[in-house]
Amino acid sequence: MSSSLPTPVQAFCATLQLEDGPSPSPSRTLQPPHALAGSSAAECGPPLSGLAEDLEPGELLGAGGMGEVRSAWQRSLGRRVAIKVPHPETSAQEALLREARLTGALEHPRIVPVHGLGLDGEGRPLLVMKRVEGEPWRRLLAQPEHPAWERVGSEADPLGRNLELLLAVCDAVEFAHSKGVLHRDLKPDNVLVGTFGEVYLVDWGLAVSSEAEPPYPPGGTPGYMAPEMLEQAADERTDVYLLGAVLHELLTGERRHAGGSLLAVLAAASRSEPARYPPELPPELGEIANRACAAEPAARYPDVRSFRAALVEFLQRRGARALTAAARERLAALKDAVRGEDVLSAARLAVECRFAFRQALEAGDEQAAEGLRECLELQVEHELAEGNLTAAEALLSELEGLAVATASLRERLDAARSAAERTERLRDAHDTSVARPQRALVLGLGIASALALSLTFRALVLGGTLEANARVLLLPAGATLLGLVVAALAGRRYLLRNAFNRRLMGFFFVALAGMFLHRLQALAFGTGFAEVIAVDMLLMAAMASVGAMSFHPALWLLTPVYLAAALTITLSPATALPAGTLAVGATLVGLAVALWRDLSQLRT
Repeated sequence: MSSSLPTPVQAFCATLQLEDGPSPSPSRTLQPPHALAGSSAAECGPPLSGLAEDLEPGELLGAGGMGEVRSAWQRSLGRRVAIKVPHPETSAQEALLREARLTGALEHPRIVPVHGLGLDGEGRPLLVMKRVEGEPWRRLLAQPEHPAWERVGSEADPLGRNLELLLAVCDAVEFAHSKGVLHRDLKPDNVLVGTFGEVYLVDWGLAVSSEAEPPYPPGGTPGYMAPEMLEQAADERTDVYLLGAVLHELLTGERRHAGGSLLAVLAAASRSEPARYPPELPPELGEIANRACAAEPAARYPDVRSFRAALVEFLQRRGARALTAAARERLAALKDAVRGEDVLSAARLAVECRFAFRQALEAGDEQAAEGLRECLELQVEHELAEGNLTAAEALLSELEGLAVATASLRERLDAARSAAERTERLRDAHDTSVARPQRALVLGLGIASALALSLTFRALVLGGTLEANARVLLLPAGATLLGLVVAALAGRRYLLRNAFNRRLMGFFFVALAGMFLHRLQALAFGTGFAEVIAVDMLLMAAMASVGAMSFHPALWLLTPVYLAAALTITLSPATALPAGTLAVGATLVGLAVALWRDLSQLRT
């Protein structure tokens, strides 16, 4: 044996007596050639009497270095079982007895149940087990299109299905460890996938009790072997190493340890150097495999549960990344919808996009936060462009919850809100509908009072009680102006509420004040009665025009009436009183029409 090989390799090979014979295949399980101390038929208790006579052997299911497994018919229970018998060598028989004793206590859905232990017709130990219909995992790995894959797990891709199988094996190994049993020969060859997707960990021929003191019997499969197995030592972390070696094979299609000869493979197992995985493989899985297969047991996962948890976490993150990928597809569609101004599609895609990114975040993919940020920023900009400031504010608050920079969007929102507020104030200032019913009521009462005074004055003039001159005209003009001031003060809550109402009331005040001042001027300069009435008609025409533009279109009808009255009086001063009276009557009719609809709003 070459002295360049590590000492543990030389010692291990010596126990297998490899110097004088051909080297076995690196993929084949190595078995100890000597008797297993402490395991004898006597220690395993008396065999079940009549067990062999109850069994009718059938086809050969498998054979190895320690014995063979056959199908059999159990007459007493009318069922198919599997029977395992060792080769005649003492070591093989004692190994079978130890396997039966260890696995008989492992009642787990992923471990083949032991039905009985006895002796066959030649006096050899006979192990009776459940007959499992299925395919070895190794065969499924070699045949990706095998129909049995359809019954394996929930993942649709080959890697996901294989990882689910590995998780099932972890369940069985973790249970065995809880019962103090180490498998020591974990590999795809020793995993069966049943007809209905059941997963069984089989071939416990190298299993040992973790309570036993090393050295353990030598053995194992070189392509998966942990370094301490070369020194005939093992603990739970040894099985962790073997599970990591299986994961390595799932990732690369190759066994963990390779070489041109058995000695080279064992030397590679002794070194257990970290593997380098192709960049297209998930780096997290490579890290899990390398940690599980660390040369020093202390550097590995402390137990199978920790190794399994790492795989589960990877699968969860993997599912989250799939959600992120789907969300990014929706995000791209959302951008197209926004550019195409497809409002309905944009609204639907925005909801779907945010929900998908949120799901991915909850599933553990931190990269989804970036996609969610893009989605929210796009929505905020879209809502700002549409002028939906309330929706933009809600989305921006959600975006700020992600702790990302939003100062620019916040400034844009604040600027848009300020602009909207200015627009709203401007709109409110010029809104003719503000306090419209109250304005109609006050103006209607004020003008009606003024008209009543004017008609009373005219009646007194026509009856001869008063003389038709500028002095007596001051009374109705002053009363009308005073009535407007009182009405404006009493109804200032409504009449002075916005700029439009203030301007309208100001116009009427200026017009009536102008009429009153004109009559004072007429009195001071001795202006004639007819001339005063003509100017009044012109002022009334101006007031009717303003009212028509800002109050009610029906008032346009009064404008030509007042202009006609002014023209008539100018041409024929003797008609001043009747023409003015007709114009006032027309005003009553016009106001009744103009105010009726607005006053009706007060009743409702």
